[in-house]
Amino acid sequence: MPAASGPRPPAPLARPAGRTPGRPLRLVAASAAVVLAGLLVTQVGREPAAAVGDGLYAALIYLLVALVAPRCRAWVVAAVAFVVCAVIELAQLTGLSATVVEAVPPLRYVLGTTFQAADLASYAVGAALAAVVDRASTRKHPPATSESW
Repeated sequence: MPAASGPRPPAPLARPAGRTPGRPLRLVAASAAVVLAGLLVTQVGREPAAAVGDGLYAALIYLLVALVAPRCRAWVVAAVAFVVCAVIELAQLTGLSATVVEAVPPLRYVLGTTFQAADLASYAVGAALAAVVDRASTRKHPPATSESW
């Protein structure tokens, strides 16, 4: 008997229950690699490095959100990461970020000091790429058989 046609229910925001063994460790390792890459990028020239650094910042936020909310779907994590980055960027318009960074200079890497509208595009790209990589790395692949070689 054919399935009833009609609108499909929306996909749930969370992944189905089930563990992905080793995923938390991979997320932590990826976070460390992204931080290292971000620090290295800051040593390069100004303009292209800034966009790459902003994308890496969004990727780091993605990884941290995925770590604390492991069952959320990749697109939800990417959306949350982008919103967090956008809120931090927009907060720079208030001058509060600059005041906090003046008091605690290392927070410059977290809060920034100067609003740049182009940063929002870098955040979107970084969060989206992180989601694509995460999704690709967590896909279940069928076990290899002798015929697949």
